Order: sequence, then C-alpha cells, then structure tokens
Amino acid sequence: MTEKQVYHMIESIRIQFNQMTYNWYYLENELAFSAGIIKKKDLEMFSSGIDRADKKLYQAKSEGRNKVIM
Repeated sequence: MTEKQVYHMIESIRIQFNQMTYNWYYLENELAFSAGIIKKKDLEMFSSGIDRADKKLYQAKSEGRNKVIM
C-alpha cells in the first residue's frame, strides 16, 4: 500500500466511526478518534516508530481532535 492509500483507509474508518453513536446513561453520544500515521524508517527500532506515531496522534489532538495526521 502507498502512504496515500493508508491515509485514505484510516480517514475512511474515522468517518465511519464518527457516524456511530453510543448510549450512556440515557445520553446519546457521538464517537470520534484521532490517529497518527508514520512511515517506518529503514533500520528504525519499533519503539522509535511508536514514539513518532504517538507524537502525530498528540498533534492531531492538539489541532482539534477527530482527525488523521500523517
């Protein structure tokens, strides 16, 4: 898969997820999520990749949440 295909796949999931609702103590709430996507660098340690993806996730949250950042 290309980077663009991965982004569109995760964005599609985010949109579908966003259309779902759940009930909690008689309150209906919408669901949302943010995601951070990275391209693994050659010879990169797994933990380094996770750290970079985590930074992208927190970037998405700080920019308003409910988005995908690559």
